[in-house]
Amino acid sequence: MPRLGALILHGVALGMMTRGFVAVKTSPADKLVTAQKGGYTLYLSIVGLCIACFTMVMSLGCDLLPSFTALRAAKRFFLMISLSVTFLCL
Repeated sequence: MPRLGALILHGVALGMMTRGFVAVKTSPADKLVTAQKGGYTLYLSIVGLCIACFTMVMSLGCDLLPSFTALRAAKRFFLMISLSVTFLCL
């Protein structure tokens, strides 16, 4: 049975991160960034945001399927990567 609090937390966090990424993509600087070689992958903050969004999707999967332990290990792996990249950007 999924824990309701964790499910809501991960769902809201995923929504907020997706909203932030869409706001970046619709900003006036989007044409300047996409014209560069590499585009958004040049910025570690955007890469960290994408990996963190993927981690939240995996967290939602862990909340819905708590007995699937391989998903929990994969989530922890991506969490360690996203935390490292995000702290580099600070």
